[in-house]
Amino acid sequence: MALTIIYVAVENLRLKKPEHRWRLTFCFGLIHGFSFANTLNNLGLPTQGLIRSLLAFNVGVELGQICIVLALLPLTLWLAKQSYGRRVQMGISILIGITGACWFVDRAFALKFMPF
Repeated sequence: MALTIIYVAVENLRLKKPEHRWRLTFCFGLIHGFSFANTLNNLGLPTQGLIRSLLAFNVGVELGQICIVLALLPLTLWLAKQSYGRRVQMGISILIGITGACWFVDRAFALKFMPF
């Protein structure tokens, strides 16, 4: 999962208008979905009501993402109109890329310095 975050952050720095982003989002969404499913599987959820639990989890994740997008949409649209909007996007992408790299190193070497 961390590598997909790093990839998108780097892509944000290199491309101004990634027209293929919807396809990339779909593929990375599948990767993240399988990762979440594997994590849920390791939690030892009861087999009775498993489908209901998984559906409820997925609906909760999607609703949370929609709320975040709706909350940040006005700010994003405003920044896109500003002369410094691209620099802000690049700064945020760099921070996200660094966070993804730290997360990858933490997970790859089982360092456990990141609590999530």
